[in-house]
Amino acid sequence: MPSPHGRARTGPLWPLGVLLLVFVVVDPLLPAMERVGRWRGGEFMVGLMAGLICAQAGLLTLWAVFGPQPLALRWIITLGAAELLLVTFLAGSLLGREGRLSWEDFVIPPLVLPLVFLVLQAPFGLFRAVTGWRIAVEGREDVSGGARQFRIVDLLTVTLIVAVTLGLTRGAVSLGEPDLEDMAQIWLMSAIYFAILAAVNGLLALPCFWAVFAARHKLRAAAILMVYYFLLTFGYIALISLLTGGSMPTEEIAEVIGVMVVFVAVYVAVFAGGLCLLRAGGYVLLRPRRRPAGAEQGASPFAPEAP
Repeated sequence: MPSPHGRARTGPLWPLGVLLLVFVVVDPLLPAMERVGRWRGGEFMVGLMAGLICAQAGLLTLWAVFGPQPLALRWIITLGAAELLLVTFLAGSLLGREGRLSWEDFVIPPLVLPLVFLVLQAPFGLFRAVTGWRIAVEGREDVSGGARQFRIVDLLTVTLIVAVTLGLTRGAVSLGEPDLEDMAQIWLMSAIYFAILAAVNGLLALPCFWAVFAARHKLRAAAILMVYYFLLTFGYIALISLLTGGSMPTEEIAEVIGVMVVFVAVYVAVFAGGLCLLRAGGYVLLRPRRRPAGAEQGASPFAPEAP
């Protein structure tokens, strides 16, 4: 019989179930949206699809880092959900497609996904290590009975996750039978690409996470978010213009602006909506309390805090 303390600490899973159900229904439709975008409303469709996918990735990776379950269980839940969503997306890409997808299209992406999933967690993991923030069930924060050390089992879990992830990715790359020079280039470009993905995930998700879970004045937080995302959107557009030397045609600039505005709007709406659903499910943010002088040091920032 499961321990009531364990259930109290991990909390209800129905908000995650509702989000997963919605995404499973929507994701097979995304490839069709992309094909519609080729001939009508292209900027809107591209921004909509990218915003939905990135918001889903942000919610899953955020829960993988800040969720109240044990580390291994969080990874099983969130990575399993991510793999399911990827499979539904690939299945949807078959609808109305001319020709068939090859077997590599269904094997390689699921093998690479764990590495992408791990990389996207990097800004969240760093943020939690610095701040000690975590998500818990309201009114049941002290069930664990106090802070605990970063145990050897946690270290072994992290090591196992990284090892399996890299092994799966190496297997996915080797399916293409690249030579040594191509292999080195693949890993180099992947490292740059993944670093950009991690930075974008952190820049988009963390301010929204703060506004929903940590901000005391919600209207003021919403105003701050509007200004932040406005600056982020047009800062990206200015960067693209700078990198192209100002030679980008006016039509392309308008397309980039349209895609970015839709992307950010959809991302914030879906991501913030998911966080609000978690709040409605009874989840709250816990911040570590300051220790008195002379208190024992060394507690893990990934462990529940003492009341």
